[in-house]
Amino acid sequence: RMLWQTDSLKPSEKFAYTGQIAIDAGLKEETIFSLLLDSRDILWVGTADNGLVFADTRQNRYRRFVCQGNPSVRAVCKDAKGTLWFATNREGLKALPPSGKEYSPVSYPLTDSIEGLRIRPIIQDSKKRIWLGTFDGLYMKPANSDSFEKASFMDTLSHAIYSLFEDEKHQLWIS
Repeated sequence: RMLWQTDSLKPSEKFAYTGQIAIDAGLKEETIFSLLLDSRDILWVGTADNGLVFADTRQNRYRRFVCQGNPSVRAVCKDAKGTLWFATNREGLKALPPSGKEYSPVSYPLTDSIEGLRIRPIIQDSKKRIWLGTFDGLYMKPANSDSFEKASFMDTLSHAIYSLFEDEKHQLWIS
């Protein structure tokens, strides 16, 4: 169990959530797949076996967000409207609205492969589009749409997408 909290301007000042400290704080997971610090200073932690865990970083106390079956949560993203998107290992994409306590599944075009369910990165770009990277390719949801579509510029490619990033020039980087 290891999660470090540090100030990048003062790297010597750090706090490690390890061993009993992590257990006492409520972080009972050894494998962490994703981290997201939202605009309200809530840290969302996607874990391998305990679903989604969250904490108000000012309190150093973690709580588990209850997901059916405690799925592996591979990726987490919060959009400009406050919707929390999270991707489970085998159950696909889920969305939690800002005012809700219940999440719902989100459909997107899938191939016949189970690999199409395995979303790795989720990001929202500067045009408020949501991007999903899967083992079967790249998907995008336009800002004013409820539907995801396969990224047209990657139609001829069917590569696993592991990472997405939008730079300050609004260019999308895909690995």
